[in-house]
Amino acid sequence: PFLAELLERHLESHDNELVFPALSGGPLLTTDFHTYYWSPVRETMRQAAAAKNHALEDSGLVAEHGWNAAEQGLKQAARAAER
Repeated sequence: PFLAELLERHLESHDNELVFPALSGGPLLTTDFHTYYWSPVRETMRQAAAAKNHALEDSGLVAEHGWNAAEQGLKQAARAAER
């Protein structure tokens, strides 16, 4: 039931008969998925990871405690910020 509801809402969000149409409106099968979908997502994630790593290096935690400790400190800070 949960997935069916999500799919119904998704279908209502656009006027295409396909559940997941390509940006051009046609089926995804006829697109260059790697170039137009996968590569941009992968590049965005790579940039986000690089920014996180740069922030950790700038904080000095990596130099003092290594990557594992720096990432743990970042997770603890994120948990504290959620409270």
